[in-house]
Amino acid sequence: MNIYGKKVMLRAMELSDCEMIIEMFNDPQMEDLVVGWAFPLSKYAQQKWLEAHYN
Repeated sequence: MNIYGKKVMLRAMELSDCEMIIEMFNDPQMEDLVVGWAFPLSKYAQQKWLEAHYN
């Protein structure tokens, strides 16, 4: 199910989103905005997290 708004669409994460998520989590500017996130994330770790939570 997707949720549509005037400016955004929300949908479930997909394995194909891993690269974008990794880039966001490893971005120093993004890290400054999110308290408590201070370690790099690998593509393997992100994919395993998604598989564990969405299978």
